[in-house]
Amino acid sequence: ASFTKIEDLVAFVNWLDEELSFLVDERAVLKHFDWPEGKADALREAAFEYQDLMKLEKQVSSFDDDPKLPCEAALKKMYKLLEKVEQNVYALLRTRDMAISRY
Repeated sequence: ASFTKIEDLVAFVNWLDEELSFLVDERAVLKHFDWPEGKADALREAAFEYQDLMKLEKQVSSFDDDPKLPCEAALKKMYKLLEKVEQNVYALLRTRDMAISRY
């Protein structure tokens, strides 16, 4: 399985997990594929991280700069969102680095 669009990967992972949820031992099924179980794990991680990034993008895109707020309060609100973005991006980078070494 190779994907050119991350959305296709997310759909595949959702389908795969749905199909595997009916099984007692997913390893027994995955061993019949021509790629290792680790690839399924890597695909899942990529899909989950992408979905988290999309949620974060939605939060940033829907940020409402209220002109009625005092400047200091508005800056605190913006800074809080910036910190959340930074933390999520750094966590994603750490996860990616660990995944690269694992897979």
